[in-house]
Amino acid sequence: MKTQPRERDHYYDTIKGIVVINIIFIHTAAWSGNAYVPGVVRNLSLLLDVPLFFFLSGACQHYVKSTGRQLVSFAVLYAKWLAFLPIYWGLVMMRGAWFAPYDLVRNMLFLGSGEMWALPVVMGSTWFWPVYFVVGVCGTVLVHRAPGAVKRALMLSALAYVLLNGLWLAAPIGIVKQLLKLVFYFGVFLLGYVLHKTKVSWRIFIMAELFCFAGSVWFLFELFEMPGMLALKAPPGLPYALYAFMAILLILYLRCSINKENVFSKIGRNALMFYFAQGISSSLIYPLAEKLTMDWPVKLLLCFGANLLLAILLVLVLRGYYALLERGVGQGKCLIKAFLQRRI
Repeated sequence: MKTQPRERDHYYDTIKGIVVINIIFIHTAAWSGNAYVPGVVRNLSLLLDVPLFFFLSGACQHYVKSTGRQLVSFAVLYAKWLAFLPIYWGLVMMRGAWFAPYDLVRNMLFLGSGEMWALPVVMGSTWFWPVYFVVGVCGTVLVHRAPGAVKRALMLSALAYVLLNGLWLAAPIGIVKQLLKLVFYFGVFLLGYVLHKTKVSWRIFIMAELFCFAGSVWFLFELFEMPGMLALKAPPGLPYALYAFMAILLILYLRCSINKENVFSKIGRNALMFYFAQGISSSLIYPLAEKLTMDWPVKLLLCFGANLLLAILLVLVLRGYYALLERGVGQGKCLIKAFLQRRI
């Protein structure tokens, strides 16, 4: 089924780029920075987090070229993950870890095993990928094949989220945790699709932000006490959902027209490539964080700068790597086609 693509929204691409950079900051503060960064800083960094990325992904569905191509892109993304794994395996073995066949299969399924200590952030942040694939595929099919059902699906998602939160508090078992994540991010994805053109007034913005604070009796306590929002993120509890909604309100309040690409929008268009790269870069800065002895704000900024720079360099390497693979696949197809034509 074809859709009518619209011109890309550089505002949303720009915000997505900012979110990507902030996720690198989060993984700097919450992983290698766990020993020296105050809990309040780690909690505040979660304001621009993964929920906002899903919201933007839903909003960006309005300018996909076709439903079929969008679905194929998910298969291509998984193929890129499989092509990324040899790089991961090579780096892990260089750090002294080893793999059993079972470990390799687990890695293909976005799971880590005994090798995780070597590059902990790579597999430690891959929880995102299964959720993204399920939400992305289901959301794409729904918004393009049954757009009239989107608002009903959004309301059902909100209801299911509240019910699953109650169930999780009563029975914190694995299947409930996974369902809670899927329902939450699916609802955020649909919300982005529904509100993609919305700009809220300052009155609504202030009232809604105050409601988000008042709506959770745990908010202020959890913000300044560990584990705080980091603990409520997995699975996404109600306080975390209200916290995430504050960021959504903020970008809807700041909604404006951006007429051309900028450095942030370019990062936003390569967001998933950065997600690959930051797992490696966030892991490799551990030795730097351990050796620096200075006040934590300076140390955090230095580690974050090094992490961001290394992630950018890795993205450039990965883009070249994938370009070579694509060229090789194209040449392979030509050779196979020529061989078959000769046989015929």
